[in-house]
Amino acid sequence: MSDQRPLYPVDAWRIRELTFDAAYAARNETIFSLGNGHLGLRGNFEEEAGNVAHGTYVNGFFEEAPIAYGEIAYGYPKNHQVLLNVADGKRIQLMSATIRLTSRPGPSRRMSGRWTCGPGC
Repeated sequence: MSDQRPLYPVDAWRIRELTFDAAYAARNETIFSLGNGHLGLRGNFEEEAGNVAHGTYVNGFFEEAPIAYGEIAYGYPKNHQVLLNVADGKRIQLMSATIRLTSRPGPSRRMSGRWTCGPGC
């Protein structure tokens, strides 16, 4: 018997993921993508955990190559254009001198320290 539940709860104005399942991460990154016509961001986490593919796309930043046809016809495009993935600006990593801070689940420990600035600050 197949499961006939909808992928996301039915709501007129919202798309919600109620629980995280790594098996559906690629699909959900596509569903939760954001774009405004100039900049497009794949809907993944800022952290490394659970991501399938990072993606940040800028309109007009593409690779172009000619298309070779056996027979030319009116309306066929002359060039093939592919949007390129640019540097991912969503990702943030906090580093100290000896420790990389992360938001991954697991045991946490309390840390304290003092920030000092050299001459000229």
